[in-house]
Formats: sequence, structure tokens, C-alpha cells
Amino acid sequence: MAAPRLDPAIYVNRGAFNANVPAVLIIEPDDATDAELTGEVASAIGGADGLFKPAFVRDGLFARAQQNDTSVFDELGLKQSASLILLGIVSATSTRQHVGGENMIKTEAVVTARVFRPNEEFASQGLTERATGVGFSDADALRGGPHRDR
Repeated sequence: MAAPRLDPAIYVNRGAFNANVPAVLIIEPDDATDAELTGEVASAIGGADGLFKPAFVRDGLFARAQQNDTSVFDELGLKQSASLILLGIVSATSTRQHVGGENMIKTEAVVTARVFRPNEEFASQGLTERATGVGFSDADALRGGPHRDR
């Protein structure tokens, strides 16, 4: 294997990451990391969210990987860095709905992800998950949600 062409110290936290668990990174359409969702997904699959540094997204490496350019992982020397790598993009849309005589906020979130398997030459699989929730009244939404009432 050729030596990495990118400086891994800029893009990954190798020392702080256990190579035996899945690595997860989910971003929003503006390239900001969705830390809460990344952590929830990582926890749900027995993984962790600390492998990638912000520069991985900022410098376009995340986008390359999402387009199935797996050379980015070779360039960073990530063959032994995680049991699998899940990179996703979340988008959400909110609409007003009239439910039970009250105006509510309905939000639909869509996560489009690509899962890479380092031990299989970074073979990848794409997947899409949708979730919908209704439960914020207009007043709650203006205050930042019902959890902020307290």
C-alpha cells in the first residue's frame, strides 16, 4: 500500500479512538456536525463518534467518501482504524399541522448514509432512514421546544 498522501493528524483522532468499534459521523447540509445525532447513532450501533476531526468535512474528504471515493481512507491510512465507518447527512423539514384543534409542528428527518467496511477494502453500502415526529405546538417551537420550558 502506498504511503498516505494526506496528513492523518489533521483529519483523524487515532490515539483517542478504539479501532474495534464503528466510527460514526453525521453532518447537516451546511457541513456542520450533528453532534447529538452522531452520538445517538454511534451509541445505538456500539460505536463512537471521535475518529474524525472537523477538517475531514471542511476540506472535502467527507464529500469524497460520500461519493464513494474510498481512496480518501487509504490516503489517511485508515485501514485499521475502525471496524466500520458510517458517514451520513441529515436533513430536516418542518411543517405546520392542525392536530386536535391545535397547530403543531411536524418534522421529517432524512439521514442518507454510506457504510464502509475497512476489512473489505472499504466496500460500501448506501442507506436512507426517515423519521417523522409531531409534537411541538407553535408556541413551544418559538420557545425552542417543550424541553426548554423548565
